[in-house]
Amino acid sequence: MGQQDLYLALQKALMETGERMIFREIEGMSEKTKEEALKENDYQISIPIEYPFKGQLFLFFEREASAQIVTEMLGEPVQNEDQIKDGLAELGNTISGRFLRNYSAKGGSYEMGLPRCSIVGNVNAVPLHKVWAFRFDDLTVFAGTKKE
Repeated sequence: MGQQDLYLALQKALMETGERMIFREIEGMSEKTKEEALKENDYQISIPIEYPFKGQLFLFFEREASAQIVTEMLGEPVQNEDQIKDGLAELGNTISGRFLRNYSAKGGSYEMGLPRCSIVGNVNAVPLHKVWAFRFDDLTVFAGTKKE
């Protein structure tokens, strides 16, 4: 399976999760370099993948929109950064599970680790060259995969 298969599986996962958890539909998609897309202090979710390939899925959420995303997901206002990080990690866990189910042959098995939420400190340190930008109304979620 190639890069296009990864993209289609991720697109479907974000469409499903966006509609069900944050009540938004994807309005547009594009590919960008990490320098075009990411900013310092954005939230980064990394999910280790063991099977059907070894690598990581990365999701990036703009800092300005993150509290709003988690508030919409939970149905109540978030009070602090720990709640934002926990909510984004849960969202990342759901997206990655759907992504791997979509990517695996006919919804087959997959194995992944726990999501880790961190802050982008240096965009150049992000281990990706390009990311996919998925635009939902007034927010954008950036995603990329790295195979080992």
